[in-house]
Amino acid sequence: MENLIIDEGVDPVNGLLVLSFSNAAVHAVHARLKAHDVPPVQVRTIDSLAGLILRRYAEDDATSSSFEARVARATDLLRTGEWDDGEDIEHVVVDEVQDVVGVRADFVLALLASIPKEAGMTLLGDPAQAIYDFQLAEEGGGTPSSELLDQVRADGARTVFLRGQYRARSRDAVAAAGLRTSGADTADPNDVEDFWNEVIPLGSAGEAWDVLATRSGTKAFLTGTNGHALLVASALRDMGLKVTLHRGAQQQCLAAWIALVFASPAASLARDEFRDLLSHIAPEVDTAVAWQALRSVVSGRGTEIDKVALASSLRARFSFAPELLSIPDADVVVSTVHRAKGLEFDHVALVEDLSPGQSRTAEMESRGRFVALTRARDLLLRVPGPSDRMVRLHKPPPPAGARWIRGGPQKWQTLAFEMRMGDIDGDVDGDLGVTGAAGMLDVKYLVGRSARLTPDPVLSTLERPIYRVEIDGQSVSVTTEAFGTDLVSRIGGLERRRRGWPTLTNAYIEDVATFADESLRFRLVPVLSGLADIEWSDSGGE
Repeated sequence: MENLIIDEGVDPVNGLLVLSFSNAAVHAVHARLKAHDVPPVQVRTIDSLAGLILRRYAEDDATSSSFEARVARATDLLRTGEWDDGEDIEHVVVDEVQDVVGVRADFVLALLASIPKEAGMTLLGDPAQAIYDFQLAEEGGGTPSSELLDQVRADGARTVFLRGQYRARSRDAVAAAGLRTSGADTADPNDVEDFWNEVIPLGSAGEAWDVLATRSGTKAFLTGTNGHALLVASALRDMGLKVTLHRGAQQQCLAAWIALVFASPAASLARDEFRDLLSHIAPEVDTAVAWQALRSVVSGRGTEIDKVALASSLRARFSFAPELLSIPDADVVVSTVHRAKGLEFDHVALVEDLSPGQSRTAEMESRGRFVALTRARDLLLRVPGPSDRMVRLHKPPPPAGARWIRGGPQKWQTLAFEMRMGDIDGDVDGDLGVTGAAGMLDVKYLVGRSARLTPDPVLSTLERPIYRVEIDGQSVSVTTEAFGTDLVSRIGGLERRRRGWPTLTNAYIEDVATFADESLRFRLVPVLSGLADIEWSDSGGE
């Protein structure tokens, strides 16, 4: 970026566009640019840019469509020449290109075809970390990252091999990065397996944390499946730790400071007032960058932000600038290897998947392990995965969605049910009791607590429960109808039962997020995660 802007004279505001696969990677790019004093540039996820194109040029409302459908619709607009914002683009950079597959690969190809012919492109990636191509094949096909690269090479792009690395600092981390020799597309599977087996083994996640706790810096546990991630996170939380389950690219939480800053009864907020409020509420946030990000949501320039216009725009969006997203306060991150792509941590504990019957090929396993091994700057540890014999992914037919559950000795039993972001209905009144300049302290107090979910007798029906979310006995929010539909797809309705809906306990409050409700007011809602225990009113044990 520095070379393009300073040496090549590319306009950082209008002439340079940087795309990446995930929000986490976008955050990483922003951090690196800021660390090198590079002027601010457009850094977006592919989904975010697709959403922007749809909002400006699509005649129909795409907000109810799936993420893949939105990207595909935006690709059609690019191909038909509807998008004219690319006329000023001088250079496009695509980061983590090995992760760009399927409809997103088609989108990038259409984007590159729509920019001026004299514009340049740089696609950055590591073929040895291309683990989404396998997933694409399992899902029935689509454009793999290799085909994307073949097409840009056919258009004249040349391949440049970058030597050296910037992440690893310790001897082991440097050795892990060196598993793939310069210029090779993959690391030798035998070398990867040998190195994996030589990583320091410990007996449990608890033992690993005892070691990690003595080190400064960021810490993560990396797992092979979301089920393992839920179990590891639960084990760490039982030790009293604040744990963040790393979210997928489409799971975005608006930072709590937005609702706190715009809580005043005034219709709008002037820039100077915004700066003063934000510096008191969240002094760690750059007020100038935050103002610019919010102004981009309501479009145009000005010295005031209309609260209704901001709430309306935020409510209509499905992707947001990284500067507006919440960064959970946590001691440790738990993530699948797939979701950790593009991230780096100071210290990493690798969670081995010992479950029988896995369908992964040797090449898939090797690539996944190579990605995991190269996430750490310093310390690498290895721990056995938790027993997941009772934990499995429940995949019901639509309209219900897939959820992880913990079953019992009988196949029909359900002892715990997955909670996740989006399960709270922000349009129904609730009160977290968080206000004022001290609000962020209250947010930090709430994160890491557990919530109890009790069925609401008025809102629930025989076909679907709606739950009141309670913290210390106080009702703070309610669950969505979609959550009730998903739960019923597993435990069934009440038409033939002689008892009510179960209570759910030990739902983990992972974060507190801003929500713009249907009356265009800003509210704070809890973000729940983990496997919530199911408790029936009798000993039926479902």
